[in-house]
Amino acid sequence: IVACAMYEKGRAFLGASLLVNQKKGNAYVVLHLLCQGIEIVLKALLLRRDYDTHRPTLKRLGHNLVRTATSVRTATDLHVFTHGALAELQILNSFYSQHLLRYASNVDILINPETIPHKRVARHAFALVKYCEKKGTFNVNAI
Repeated sequence: IVACAMYEKGRAFLGASLLVNQKKGNAYVVLHLLCQGIEIVLKALLLRRDYDTHRPTLKRLGHNLVRTATSVRTATDLHVFTHGALAELQILNSFYSQHLLRYASNVDILINPETIPHKRVARHAFALVKYCEKKGTFNVNAI
């Protein structure tokens, strides 16, 4: 049930990233919401796979999206990100893991957030959600 609740929150963050983007909101906020959604959905997959094994490891994974995606791949054999999307994820991770998308800093002045590649990552994240919905991975009634 915890994994399902976590998944729903991650899915909501991903949806929020779409809404903020559609409303032409701050692009750094869009990227942060996208990354937060990815992190939580991936961690939900780990918990769904084996709660007792993966619950203690979530803190060690921290906000590192690449490490979390690798853990999901190892635990589930689910290849969430292709090579190109993984390269984008690594770039996003360099900002997200240091909280540079969330808080204002020199990055806001020096880097146009529109230039940070994320389209493939976003497509894969939303495809993952669609896959989970189709498979019923987080159907509370199926647990």
